[in-house]
Amino acid sequence: MENFLAKWANNELSESDKKVFEATDDNKLYQDILSGVEKLDIPAYDAEASYKKLKDKLDSKSNEVAKKQDQGKVVSMIPKWVYGVAASVILVFGLTFLFSKGHHIHQITENKLALNFLIILRLF
Repeated sequence: MENFLAKWANNELSESDKKVFEATDDNKLYQDILSGVEKLDIPAYDAEASYKKLKDKLDSKSNEVAKKQDQGKVVSMIPKWVYGVAASVILVFGLTFLFSKGHHIHQITENKLALNFLIILRLF
């Protein structure tokens, strides 16, 4: 059907096919579509101008990036070694808390395991 419509739009149909198509209800619909397409005003596309515009835009972006890089470095207000000290302090406090409370956690875990074991034995 697609080839048929393309041939019809380009007036390449044989006389017999043309008469068969003109007898169908779709003929008026396709005639209206063709007349609407002929009335369309499509602006001319200038590929060279579009390419030049895109190239200029890309060049201006690369120039902006180069200017930002030429402005210099960003100096941090906090020296990098401060982050290392903070991480060490947090690590020391965390390990101290873990090992000082570890005995109690171990006892709680043992009691809970024993309780769970007794509950399982009662089920049987």
